[in-house]
Amino acid sequence: MVDKPKVLIIDDDKGIIDSLSSLYKDNGYIPSAVRTGNAALELASDNRFDLIILDIGLPDIDGIEILKILKTQRIAAPIIIVSGQASIQRAIEATRLGAFNVIEKPPDPAQLLLDSRIAVKQRSLESEVAKLRQSLLSQNDLIGQSESIGSLREKLKRIASTDSRVYILGEPGSGKEMAAKFIHYSSERATGPFVAVNCAAIPGELFESELFGHERGAFTGAIARQDGKFQAADRGTLFLDEIGELRSDHQAKLLRAIETSSVQRVGSPKDIRVDTRIIAASNKDIQRLTKEGKFREDLYFRLNVIPVMIPPLKEHLDDIPLLARFFLDDLGYGRMRFDPGAVITLQSYDWPGNVRELKNIVERTAALKYGDLITDSDIMESLAGTKGERDYTKPEPVTKPLSLREHLNRFEKSLMEQILKDAENNITKAAKLLKMDRGNLSKKLKKYGLTGH
Repeated sequence: MVDKPKVLIIDDDKGIIDSLSSLYKDNGYIPSAVRTGNAALELASDNRFDLIILDIGLPDIDGIEILKILKTQRIAAPIIIVSGQASIQRAIEATRLGAFNVIEKPPDPAQLLLDSRIAVKQRSLESEVAKLRQSLLSQNDLIGQSESIGSLREKLKRIASTDSRVYILGEPGSGKEMAAKFIHYSSERATGPFVAVNCAAIPGELFESELFGHERGAFTGAIARQDGKFQAADRGTLFLDEIGELRSDHQAKLLRAIETSSVQRVGSPKDIRVDTRIIAASNKDIQRLTKEGKFREDLYFRLNVIPVMIPPLKEHLDDIPLLARFFLDDLGYGRMRFDPGAVITLQSYDWPGNVRELKNIVERTAALKYGDLITDSDIMESLAGTKGERDYTKPEPVTKPLSLREHLNRFEKSLMEQILKDAENNITKAAKLLKMDRGNLSKKLKKYGLTGH
């Protein structure tokens, strides 16, 4: 059963109150009425109304002042002004302050009901949009409570309130696309499309077709007209990742699209207007590339209206427990958990691959784990596998003083020493703290030349 909309009628004329109350009640509303401004403000602040009918000429407070106060208090109900004192000037002032409409007394019942239905429907739609935007944002929030992520989150919120172009710089895997999504879903464009394009992955000959679209027959294989990414992101956000990989001729065409807010499909001379917010990103120093003549300076300045730097994971290690927990849940391993040693091991690594590498390690560990408790040994085994992959793809210099395993062994020894100290050298107590089998702990202590009792 759909709830009946509630309407608050504010008028000092008892006859008007009675007639409007009957009108709204007969047409499916639940009316409430007051005859003074003070009573109206008290009632509106304590109750949720779907519509407010407001007279300007009240005995205690002018209706325009009431309108200002209600808007200041963020009362969401649409407000229709009904007054015998209505004039062009006052009507303009009322609508400027947020009134839905201004109607002169005596109001035409049919017109008043029509305006009321439209106002209530519009408010309902706005409420649904707000709920959808909040839901989308909650699914694309930045994970972390560290100072650096908190500062980044606040900056992105401020950016989202504008429609300016944004340039995101950060190391590979640091979360540039996640930051772009956060801006999009925090903005007025949240219910529009978010379209991500990896510029480095587009074959050169398909660049124009991918971004701007093409007409049927424009080239071999173009069997039908197709919209490009710009049109797909109309009234939304287009995220251009790895922007530094664009060829110079592609840079010129992208610059034109940004400057004119229009695109031309391949095979067509017609300009198509697009309302698309651009967020670009790169892990390269584009400013340096412009000085070297490898990137257009005019395009760089068009893209770099608001610069944003994403911190690498090694600068917010405190967020690792939250991130790792999020990845377990997101990957379908919600039943699993990390023991304290596993968390410390994760926070002791320098994460050259950033958040993306952390996600890979969590997924690898969870996929290969028997049981629900992930230990420090499980993490070290996964990290050792990562190190092996790096050795295979890119040999490390022979002069490197310590291997990853050696670093991890040093950390493990330090951890064992601290736990033994906390357990007063009692191996049984230490094993309980580490949630390990006493025999396995004894072997590790022997390995590192540590003793207990």
